[in-house]
Amino acid sequence: MADHFQSVSERTVELALAVNPYDERTGTPLRGAAPVSIDAVADAPRLNPSGYWLFLSPPTALGASVSVTVEPPPQYAGRTVTVDTTQSPPAERIPLYPSTAASFPPGATLVQGRVTHGGADPLPDATVGIEHTDLLTRTDTDGTFVLEIRGVATKEFAGADDPLRVDPSSANPTRIQVYPDTGPPATPTLVADHPDHSTATRSLPIDEGDHERLPTPIDL
Repeated sequence: MADHFQSVSERTVELALAVNPYDERTGTPLRGAAPVSIDAVADAPRLNPSGYWLFLSPPTALGASVSVTVEPPPQYAGRTVTVDTTQSPPAERIPLYPSTAASFPPGATLVQGRVTHGGADPLPDATVGIEHTDLLTRTDTDGTFVLEIRGVATKEFAGADDPLRVDPSSANPTRIQVYPDTGPPATPTLVADHPDHSTATRSLPIDEGDHERLPTPIDL
């Protein structure tokens, strides 16, 4: 019996993969509110105090890349992401974007729509953003998206290669978008993209404080 307990106590485990879902807008980990799973892996991960879901080996054995699904609360779009498990350390932070059920501050400028493929099929996890800015979101499992537009009309001019800057004079510092020498476009352009499909653009006449719902889907 003593030999049995000694062999158990000497058994070791290694980290197979750590996954950290977090709010893209705030950078805050969602901790236990967004459970994760790996395709074709039945083992349940453990949640550590930092908000990382830990898959340990044994029992979990993983290939060089795996498909990780995050199931967040309704105010976030669900995501399925391919993760490279050979990276060192084997850890992946997965940003979660707002769904159409999310709440935004009063007066927020929003555009809401849907991305499809082949004219009808919803396209999840497509990127939707505003051209020449860092504003972007991702589509939900049903292809829907909502994008908060911030700073598109800012009158900031600089060289095309200049980085985004933070306005230190603001009480609540926010990013200033730096445009090419031509300045911001008169009408923002919405860009939808997916690694497995083509890219599509759409002109987006919108004023500050508007909530624009696209009348037809963006098809890739």
